[in-house]
Amino acid sequence: MLLLTLTYGGQIIRCSTHTVPLGYQWYGFVSKIDPIQVRSSKEYGGWLQVSLPTVTFTPELFDPVNGKIGIYPPPRQIQAKVQGTGTDESVAVDLCSGVLALKSIGETAIEYELYSSPYLPFPRVGQTLTVQYSYNGSSWHNAYQDTDRFLRVSVNGGASWGSAVQFLMPGGTSLSSWAPSANLVTGFFSQLCSRLGLTLDASLASSANPIISGAVSSDTLLLDVADAVAAYFSHWFWIEDGTLHLVDVHAENGLAYNFGIWDYVRGPKYTWQAPVNSVTDDAGKIAIYGNTLFGRKISVGSSYYGADNSYLRTIATTLEMPQVELSAMDFYGQFRPGRRLYWIDERHPRDLVGQMAMRAVQYDFGVSGDRVTIIGEASLST
Repeated sequence: MLLLTLTYGGQIIRCSTHTVPLGYQWYGFVSKIDPIQVRSSKEYGGWLQVSLPTVTFTPELFDPVNGKIGIYPPPRQIQAKVQGTGTDESVAVDLCSGVLALKSIGETAIEYELYSSPYLPFPRVGQTLTVQYSYNGSSWHNAYQDTDRFLRVSVNGGASWGSAVQFLMPGGTSLSSWAPSANLVTGFFSQLCSRLGLTLDASLASSANPIISGAVSSDTLLLDVADAVAAYFSHWFWIEDGTLHLVDVHAENGLAYNFGIWDYVRGPKYTWQAPVNSVTDDAGKIAIYGNTLFGRKISVGSSYYGADNSYLRTIATTLEMPQVELSAMDFYGQFRPGRRLYWIDERHPRDLVGQMAMRAVQYDFGVSGDRVTIIGEASLST
């Protein structure tokens, strides 16, 4: 069940879809919401991000006489928090939050898009956010220039600025020398966190801590570089409440309960990829722009890959496993990157015992009911 909490003009408005029973305090106003996904750019690692939805409301929400918000035309921005639950609000799971920005006004539908930021404070409704950029972190200006690499923010024109963060890695930067605590993956992410004002949690990072080297060919977003580094060395990372969590894809990040798949989950399909092309077609493409050999935006040499094929073999091991999507009506709170999920599938000539490392999740709030789908690579046995 969708629980959408809106905050506007000092009011708190609780909305949901029309599938919620009449008389329930969350009833109505949301006619459609896009699926919400959490997934990385690559199956074998990278930056785990939330795809934020478009939310469609019924015009009654903004009716000047009886509407809960009662402003027409609808306001340009509304604070919002999206939650999901299989039972009631006491066990609701936070999915995403941010600012709903008005997209379109129609006769029967009002569309908003949800915007948020993984590591910068988002201005509240009615506040003005001023962003300044700098090439060197000291000379600040408001207008964007191609050479800008740092930014800082101020709310309502106040004299107090947030800490400056470096959002671009200058072209020609050596990846190994950029991180002062040696040219290791955890060292790279420690430096990344210091530049972005984050705290690093590397408790589940690889104990091998592979060495990285190479250089970026042009000014590149730090998070794009981090996405490429994490993916190639089979790590995930995500940013939550000011902390960057770095997790080895093959580390066990907790266990979920055992269950008979016929009781709780729609029967899954196990899908294998072509064993060679999935590696050779994708493993070297660590960015999508430019025209250099190893990724069109970031130029690297063979030493970037550890001077051997071990990391390619790790990627191949992941991609050669069958992908499985487990869907259920009440799967809220089960997803955690790297968490192991076990099941017994009795639909086959012999029972299949499966286990999966969770790597992605999708939440659908449809007119025919909710569906939570957890995605990962499975190991099967009998």
